[in-house]
Amino acid sequence: MRFDLLQEPWLPVITLKGEAENVGLEDALNRAHEYRWLQGETPTVTAALHRLLLALVLRVHFDGLDVISSKERWSELWFRSSLPAERLERYLDGNEGSPGYRDRFDLFGTRPFFQSIGIPEKIAGSTAKLTMFRAAGNNATLFDHTTEDTKTALDPAEAARWLVTVQAFDTGGLKAGKRPSRPSLGNSFATVIIEGADLRETLLLNVPQVNEPEDPQSSSRDQPIWEREPTVFQESANTEKHSRAPFGQLDLLTWQSRHILLRGGKENTDLVVHDAAILPGPQPEIDLETIEHMAAFHRTFTTKKGARNKRPSSSWKPVQLEEIRGAWRNCRELLLTNESDDRQHECLRPRGLDRIAELPREEGHFSESTVYTLRLLGQQLDPNRGAVHTWLEETIPAPLSIIREKSYVTPMERLMEVSVSLADDMDDALQRMEHDYHALLRGTQKAERKLLHQWFWPHLAMHFNIHLRNLGERINEGIEGNLSTMESWAITVSQTALKAQQNWIDNLPRRTARNMFPLAKCSIQFKNRTRNILLDFNRKLSIPHPSKEFFTKTLNPLPVDIRQNRENFIAGLYDLGINLESGEATRAGRARSALARMRHSTGDPRYLPDVIDFVHQYSPEQSEMDVWIFVAILHSLNPRSASGGQRRPLGIAMRNCATRSSNEARLRQLLTSDWAVLQNRLRQVVRILQQEKIALDYGKLLDDLVELRQAPVGSARAHRVHLRWAEHFLSGLEDSEAMAFTS
Repeated sequence: MRFDLLQEPWLPVITLKGEAENVGLEDALNRAHEYRWLQGETPTVTAALHRLLLALVLRVHFDGLDVISSKERWSELWFRSSLPAERLERYLDGNEGSPGYRDRFDLFGTRPFFQSIGIPEKIAGSTAKLTMFRAAGNNATLFDHTTEDTKTALDPAEAARWLVTVQAFDTGGLKAGKRPSRPSLGNSFATVIIEGADLRETLLLNVPQVNEPEDPQSSSRDQPIWEREPTVFQESANTEKHSRAPFGQLDLLTWQSRHILLRGGKENTDLVVHDAAILPGPQPEIDLETIEHMAAFHRTFTTKKGARNKRPSSSWKPVQLEEIRGAWRNCRELLLTNESDDRQHECLRPRGLDRIAELPREEGHFSESTVYTLRLLGQQLDPNRGAVHTWLEETIPAPLSIIREKSYVTPMERLMEVSVSLADDMDDALQRMEHDYHALLRGTQKAERKLLHQWFWPHLAMHFNIHLRNLGERINEGIEGNLSTMESWAITVSQTALKAQQNWIDNLPRRTARNMFPLAKCSIQFKNRTRNILLDFNRKLSIPHPSKEFFTKTLNPLPVDIRQNRENFIAGLYDLGINLESGEATRAGRARSALARMRHSTGDPRYLPDVIDFVHQYSPEQSEMDVWIFVAILHSLNPRSASGGQRRPLGIAMRNCATRSSNEARLRQLLTSDWAVLQNRLRQVVRILQQEKIALDYGKLLDDLVELRQAPVGSARAHRVHLRWAEHFLSGLEDSEAMAFTS
């Protein structure tokens, strides 16, 4: 029984034509230029298989080279159209001084690949433990009905992929014995892969650089797993506790974190894997930032008063993927080079980017306009670390201009920091709004799901990638040259936050009008906070005034012709009021007569045709006809022009009345009225406004009433109108006025 990983198709690749196929290890390296990408069934499989290939590339093409020679070899391989197959053949078949390792890549046999021998057969269990998407033990997987007694047979190709993956990404918990084991190394960080034009470029861009001679991680004992003698499992109390430091990059890339043994056999005529034993293995004991090349790290600093240098206040922490908030928030750690003084730097990017930055421009390895992609792969475990919560994969553009620039020379770090902090501040404002609302309505339960996070963060990732590319194109123009780019980003973030707020409001349980006022209060406070955040953003970049687009959002904008017809209709109503106050007898008389017919049409149907004729000349939509007629009647009750001030929306107009306290009760009644009752109560309100000599904005009122007329009772559309009336009543300001006031 044999399954040769060098020849058998088990690595899933995508060809340059976009077709999926499986290949062996030899083809994956020798024909890497023919493949676009290596893509496993999960992000963790993809990451683990890349690490295996990188170990093979490092051993075959860079073994025994010093630092200078390895750089020359890398350049030689970069300019070749393919990786030289003869080197791999010599390595596998052996030559003078090398035994050859072709027999070390058998999944079964006496030296099973990436496995341990001597594991008792009684320990073997279902292969469901090997594949993390099947239910096994603590890993209760949704929509999977696998049980401990279920025999799950895997074909050797799938089993081989998961064997490599489990070594890098296995969950924690009780595997065997009495002590729980820690999760495998890959769970500690997001695996970062620099993606080239094809698999050959990707492997060369990510292959670890040869260690400096004085590097403590340089070791003659540094070998990939297949070159070492197979591990013999010894059952003892100390099995789970065994740990050591990796001997170097080859050891790290093929770290054996679990003692695994697969057992296969024939099922009909097919070779299958029917049992798997998985036991805790050694854990690496080392500071990852000193050796891990496929991760980014960050740490925080503090500066004491009077001290010249800052001091680290935390140890290095690897960048990890989050389920909702994007990895782009760590763009500084992922892309920017260190500060001039290494002892003071806060970020440590993947080492492959340092190689790109160090290559002389004149040698022409890359086009100056090149934009690589950083692909971040990983998984999130549940709180107990014993099961997979979700797999995660993200991409971030990596413009060559940003990779090469020194963060202490250009303002790129400052621009990135301000861009990310703007989104963080907006998220804080959203969270405070939700917290304050539930605090005002005592006894209400806060939603368990982080809906505001879901409505905000995922919508920013694509926009930030565009923003990052734009910054890369203008990297040499300084802050002044990037102001328009930064302003566009601020508009995107602010409008995304406003949409998230609107989604949250729309999904709140519909409550009484009394509860509408606390919601309106929290909404007003949120908008004030967002304005202050944007003004602070402007101050950081010395932008003189915020764009009005920061503070506006348009939900379902009207078609141009409908909007124009409404504006013409309102202008026609206003003309009647202007003519009434013109002082010219003829104009005033005609206006007075027209307004009287409109006013009397409510109680006398004989005057209704006159109102319909007036409305018809402005081509209303058939579905809006009755609302237009009603607004014309309301205007006839208070046709006052805005000559003494400006027209006010309904909520602000009611607030400005001398009888404000009683008008608050009237507004509450409006918020709970159906269409028939609403018409009656609005007539009363408009008459009060006429007595108070307050001009009403009938254009906004028409828009609101059309929404209320067409929206189902209690719907989100109706809720938005009611909330807007309450906000205007409480604040006394429209959005545009609030912006000017804050400025």
